[in-house]
Amino acid sequence: MRLVPAAMPTGRKPVPDPEDTKETYDLVVAGAGSAGLSAAYFYRQRAGASARILVLDNHTISAATQAHEYTYEGRKFLAAGGSDYFVSPSWRMNAKP
Repeated sequence: MRLVPAAMPTGRKPVPDPEDTKETYDLVVAGAGSAGLSAAYFYRQRAGASARILVLDNHTISAATQAHEYTYEGRKFLAAGGSDYFVSPSWRMNAKP
């Protein structure tokens, strides 16, 4: 699986002209949040290790794992973007009743 940060929106940073890299993928996922990463994970489980998956996101770090800063009453707090509660999908799927 390949994670590629997308170019910044126009106005912030110039967007380069598209280039044909001749690369092909079985699945292209827009967004590396928890839904996008889950989609890529479950596709890989069904399609196999040889599946070529491209995950595009507009951040250099997945939205699901990037830290968020908050200021409250003059104090700065740091929180994960939802990844604190991630568990391996196999944990639930392989659990014995």
